[in-house]
Amino acid sequence: MKRMIPFLMLAFALAACQDEGPTRPTDDPLFGQGKPDCQNNPQHPSCKDGDGGGAYTATDLKLCKRCDGIAHDISEPDEDALHVIGHINEPMGWPRIAVVWTGTLDDIGDAPWVILSTPGYPGPGSGSPGEALGINDIANSIVGWNYVFAQPPVPVIWEAEGGGWADGQLLKRAGFDGGNARDVNNAGLIVGRLTSSADTVAAMWSSPGAEPVKLEMDPVRFSAALGLNNQGDVVGWTWNASGEQAVLWTAGGMSCDLNPVGSKSVAIRVDDRDGKTVLVAGRVTPAGQPRQPAVWTVDVTNCGAASYALIAGAGRALDVRHGEAGWQAVGDDETGREARPIVWFEPGTSSEQLHGKNGLAYVISGAGHIAGYRENKGSIVPAVWTKK
Repeated sequence: MKRMIPFLMLAFALAACQDEGPTRPTDDPLFGQGKPDCQNNPQHPSCKDGDGGGAYTATDLKLCKRCDGIAHDISEPDEDALHVIGHINEPMGWPRIAVVWTGTLDDIGDAPWVILSTPGYPGPGSGSPGEALGINDIANSIVGWNYVFAQPPVPVIWEAEGGGWADGQLLKRAGFDGGNARDVNNAGLIVGRLTSSADTVAAMWSSPGAEPVKLEMDPVRFSAALGLNNQGDVVGWTWNASGEQAVLWTAGGMSCDLNPVGSKSVAIRVDDRDGKTVLVAGRVTPAGQPRQPAVWTVDVTNCGAASYALIAGAGRALDVRHGEAGWQAVGDDETGREARPIVWFEPGTSSEQLHGKNGLAYVISGAGHIAGYRENKGSIVPAVWTKK
């Protein structure tokens, strides 16, 4: 990277955005670059004659001069309009400001950022120090966190109002010092975590004004909820003496342990149900090896039927979506000297390196649009990748 990310930006990224600290990438050759059989499977997304048209193209989102930024999530298109949420890192003063970009696929790169404000949490430009981490498909709720200097981050929600966004509302914390909200679905259900000096617990809010409900698995000491689908299934991780373990909390009240024996793992995002099953994106770290991208297929009526597919190489699958030609997962490829944004195609034997380095792809929408960040001319910039 030509220019280092400011220390405070990196610190908050590790504390609020990621499921773990950084892992040094290996220097193995690039993996998963095999070509699909386009003659027999022409609808595969990486086939030029397929429905997707092949390669993705990157669009960088607008920033202020000397600003960095990251796009964390993207809504489904509404009359061709997209809403992309994330944060900008202003060059002077506060390290992070929660923002949203709104535009069509043709003009999203020129759309101005809109600052998301929360009363009582002042920042530059009437903003609030913090991040927007999740937006629902119908683009009427955004969740994330805010903070006051020297105080823990706190979970917050912003709701659509009159063609814009109302001031953020702090979520109830049930006596905990802080926390964050990571995802929100179309029904208004919110998930995240609550923190104190001694505990970190996965939490769910049924509405912005509701008391949080803890999501737990025994015996655990720490837990966090990271992803949520429109049926109310939640994914995340729990921690015990063996380390972090991927978990799915079903809308029916079951807790599904997704951790492969002898490994550590984290479940990061969950797709909407396809009948009785859901797809879960995350990573698995076998003993003594780098972390690997993983996609689980889970029967929500029978936790014991969960299976998973490891994607060769190193990195994380950060989101996954069903498709007519199989699933597509996005994340970061850590097999080279620089982490790169990537999309994998089921069963993980082919992939497409997205345009960019020192970056990652956070999410893929049902419409196939990808949001994340990449390095461009020495700066970290929020980006949207779409099929040509």
